[in-house]
Amino acid sequence: MAVLLLNIVGKLGCYLKVRPLINVKIDSKKVDEEITKILKVFLDESTLLQPIGEEENLYHLGLNSMKVISLIVELEVYFSIFFEDNELLFENFCNVQKISTQVKRKLNDINNPEKSYIL
Repeated sequence: MAVLLLNIVGKLGCYLKVRPLINVKIDSKKVDEEITKILKVFLDESTLLQPIGEEENLYHLGLNSMKVISLIVELEVYFSIFFEDNELLFENFCNVQKISTQVKRKLNDINNPEKSYIL
């Protein structure tokens, strides 16, 4: 289900409205797919028809500093996670692989607070 909301930069955007992934088995492939769907909302329209490579620089595809803030908020809401200030680094959100690693780490922290990371 999609919901139209006014995002931080004052543009009308389409955001995904789904159940959070708390206390469920983390399917790595599913997390990657959902991250890619969310990313496509924030990238340039010219990139929507192409698949996004895991290590492709998202800033070359239209992600900018304002959009990355909106992306981070959307990831936090969608996955019911919270990024600490010290995690909000450029290099943590520059490609799908790094975003996926951050999200999976957070989901593992929520679902397995005493276990090591499974990435």
